[in-house]
Amino acid sequence: MKYILFISLLLLSNCQDNNSIEPEQRAIVENFIHSFNSYNIEGMTKDLAENFGYEHLRNGEASLRAIGIESFKELLRSAEHTYKSRQETIESWELSKYHIEIESSFKGALATDLSNGMKMGDVIAFDVRTIFEFADGKIECVTVKI
Repeated sequence: MKYILFISLLLLSNCQDNNSIEPEQRAIVENFIHSFNSYNIEGMTKDLAENFGYEHLRNGEASLRAIGIESFKELLRSAEHTYKSRQETIESWELSKYHIEIESSFKGALATDLSNGMKMGDVIAFDVRTIFEFADGKIECVTVKI
C-alpha cells in the first residue's frame, strides 16, 4: 500500500512541469469543459498527456483521484448517471507561466438518490476552482477544488 501511495504521489508531482502556456491551451481547456457538460468522455480525454493525473479536492481533502487516462475514463464512466443534467460555466481565467486556473460555477440536477439524503431531481450548485497544468501541449494534471 505504501508503494502504491508513493507511486501515486510521484506521478502527481509530475504536474509541476516547467513548460510555458501556449494560446492553444485555452482552447483545450474550453473543449474539456464543453465535453464535460455534454458527457463526452472521449472529448474530455483527447488532449491528456500519457502520464495524466487527476485530483478532486473537497474542503482541501482528496475525494477522488485518478492516475492515467484509463483510470480517469473509469472515474468518468462511474459518475455518468449521477446527474440528469449538468452545466459548468467558466466565470474567470487566470493564466500563469505554467498553468491555467479557472473559476467556474456548477449546477446539476440529480438523476438518482444519494446516500447523503439528496433526492433525484434535487439541484446542486457550487463554485469550482480548477487548475490545468500542461506538458508538451497536453493536459498533464487537473486539480479540482470545491
